[in-house]
Amino acid sequence: MRILLACVFMFIQIFADQSDITQEMSALEQGCKNSVAKDCYRLGIIFEMQKNQAKAAEYYNLGCELGNMSACHDFAIISLEIPDANKSKIGD
Repeated sequence: MRILLACVFMFIQIFADQSDITQEMSALEQGCKNSVAKDCYRLGIIFEMQKNQAKAAEYYNLGCELGNMSACHDFAIISLEIPDANKSKIGD
């Protein structure tokens, strides 16, 4: 599932113009703020693809807290790479 989502987001980044990407990110951020766990997880994937490990950890952690097991898995993995990932909280 994660590979499929990564491919979709790479396709969007390659073929969509910047306004489409910005709109998609805004929609996912709004969903995450509204406690949609899969949107938080998807944001984590996007930030990880953009090599922003700290931001990815924040969104994986939030997705995990909202019950997305894939987000929990990816947060556990990224936590091994970022020593203070457990302290990552959106809005801090």
